[in-house]
Amino acid sequence: MNIERDLAITLRVTPFSDTSSVLTWFSARHGRMATLAKGAQRRRSIFLGQADLFYTCEILYYPGRDRRRLAILKECTPMKTRIYLRNDWRAMLCASYATLLILRTCPGLAPHPSLFRLLDALLDGLANGINRRSLIFWFELRVLSEMGLTPNLSNCTRCGNTIKATAGQPLFSASAGGLVCVACRSRPIPDGLPVQPGVLALLLHWQNTLEPSRAGRAVARLAQVGPLEKLIGGFLRHHLDALYPGRGLALRYADRTADWT
Repeated sequence: MNIERDLAITLRVTPFSDTSSVLTWFSARHGRMATLAKGAQRRRSIFLGQADLFYTCEILYYPGRDRRRLAILKECTPMKTRIYLRNDWRAMLCASYATLLILRTCPGLAPHPSLFRLLDALLDGLANGINRRSLIFWFELRVLSEMGLTPNLSNCTRCGNTIKATAGQPLFSASAGGLVCVACRSRPIPDGLPVQPGVLALLLHWQNTLEPSRAGRAVARLAQVGPLEKLIGGFLRHHLDALYPGRGLALRYADRTADWT
């Protein structure tokens, strides 16, 4: 049987038996996948300390014969352990939500190397003093972009005209796929939400930024956080058809100045 090698981030660790565990990964070459780590819970296991939540690891494994069979983990070498996530519960909340978003939205064994790099960059960014709430909003918009679901924030989704900052307040509609200009608001938009210029500027900045350090330079004011949470959250629910437990907590407690109501 051939041995596969991959770089992967640990998303979940689940007991399989009294001695073994199932590790769910998001890998660079194979996307979301699961491996059986035989004997991982034994006191002298070769996997002891080698894989835990949010680690980036180099893994060697025997692929399953089909999708119903688990791959068998042979070796695991941690490349990034991200110990800081275990010392900061706020960062842990954000990391937990980000990995849940990947778990809920990415099909198994579907390669997506750019999403792997995005998640890896986010987990690194959580340690570097970057505004964590900005990182969450940035990550969500970049995930949507990588999946081909980018919200249209430059043109009206109805008439196609460019949205101008001086032409009144547009609406953001998840069902329409983005902004609706003032001229097109005469027709009903059931899920339309008004977008303030400052909120739109933040959305555009995060959507067009590739680096977490640059994304973190744009920090939402307290009054902007609620609208941003509703706009992006509604878009995620509509287009990915999923609810994400923990999102509200991650956004609420991402930063020490974030205990808003």
